[in-house]
Amino acid sequence: MAIFESNDRTMLLGFDDHAEPRWQMVPLSGFRDVRLSPVAGCTVFNMNPELADIEDKSLSSSSSVCRIRGKNAGSGTLLAVHAQGSSTLEYTVMHKKKIKVYFHFVHDSAGHRPSRPPADVKMLLDGANFILGHQANIWLEFTGVNPYLYVNRDLGAKVCMLNSVDSIYKPLDTRDALKPYDVPGAFNVFLVWSAALGLLQCFSVPGAGAIRAGTATECVLGDTARADTLAHEVGHWLGLEHDDYHGDALMAPGTVRSGTKMTKLGSIKANHKI
Repeated sequence: MAIFESNDRTMLLGFDDHAEPRWQMVPLSGFRDVRLSPVAGCTVFNMNPELADIEDKSLSSSSSVCRIRGKNAGSGTLLAVHAQGSSTLEYTVMHKKKIKVYFHFVHDSAGHRPSRPPADVKMLLDGANFILGHQANIWLEFTGVNPYLYVNRDLGAKVCMLNSVDSIYKPLDTRDALKPYDVPGAFNVFLVWSAALGLLQCFSVPGAGAIRAGTATECVLGDTARADTLAHEVGHWLGLEHDDYHGDALMAPGTVRSGTKMTKLGSIKANHKI
């Protein structure tokens, strides 16, 4: 039976092979290539021509590469009809979503400070955009950086953010100390030395990044944070929960995350978050 597959071996271009039917993100005014194999005796129909144009990019006895070029936002379907029956691919044409991001390098009154240089901002931003932009058409825009943000408080060896259920331990929560420095209209990234979320991390091994659940407009990233950590925290800000089932998923917890793939539901939810 012919099936749709990603034409990208890394599968980081918005193709979800766990979805049923399989799914492809297509950027508005952009394109994505999908492979159909085997292709013998197979005809592909675009059920929603108002949303996208379909182009055959290559054809052989074993496979065909179709280019889906987005014209209007919305969800559509490709139907491949062959001797054994039919196969379906769903696609969603997505608007480009832009998020302004401001970076703060935190220094506290006890002498704690991040060890990474301000030049790391470009690496974090470029890496996060590769993950979010190619899979969900979400792009982080550099708004600015404060290389020396002095906070007149000892934030501790771990900069902790607690959730509401941990309110009795509020003295451990440093969110109130950082929030006054938020740049309005931006997602604020505070670069610290060690980040922790919740009581478990505050009293044990810290994480690489943390964001408080709810309407927070800031996250903290420790020295061990990578570009996928930033993308993961932005995902939380856009309403995505942890994915406890796929270790290769972007939203898998940091302790088990082995990849940066986004799911169909996660990409759609994040892109449509206002």
